[in-house]
Order: sequence, then structure tokens, then C-alpha cells
Amino acid sequence: MLTRGLTRKCNSWRDEQGACSQHIETAIGRPLPYERVPMEAIRAVDERFASAHEWLNECGYRADVAATRRIHPAAMDFRTWLEPTGAARIVAFLDARRGEVPGA
Repeated sequence: MLTRGLTRKCNSWRDEQGACSQHIETAIGRPLPYERVPMEAIRAVDERFASAHEWLNECGYRADVAATRRIHPAAMDFRTWLEPTGAARIVAFLDARRGEVPGA
């Protein structure tokens, strides 16, 4: 059962956001442009989206990492994903937004 041995508790994502940004910055070798959008601004666009955003940030999905690894041994954590492909994908996305050609 995937709900046993939960490794993530409510509100942990809020605490991990800074850590995630730091991991990305380290992997891509430059500052990560990040600005938290106020909930009021999200709510002004769409109440359902705001509700979903609040749920993800306050409770969110939970994962039984041990069970997932038994089912899919090649599953990666965030930092491991950044190493082979994630950092390059993030850099390409950021460069495209700035109008740069990746690898040029």
C-alpha cells in the first residue's frame, strides 16, 4: 500500500522550497529567478486554481519512497534528477525565455 511509511508531512513543501531553489542554483551554476506569487493574485485569476495551489502547498501529495523504489528501482530523487538531465532542461527553459539559443 503506497500510503504506509509516508515520507512527507503536511507543510513540508513550504519548508523545502528554499532548499529546492538552492539545489537548482547549484546544479545550473547561476541564480534562479524566483518570485512567490501572492495567493490573492492567484485567487483573482481563478478560485479553483488558488484552492489547488493552497492544497499542494499545505498538504500536497505524499509518497512512500521505499514502496516506489521497490516498484521502480530507477526512480530518482530531485537532486539526482538534476545531475543527468534536469539542470540542462532548466537552463534550456531559462535561456529560451530570455531569447538565447541553448548551447550557443
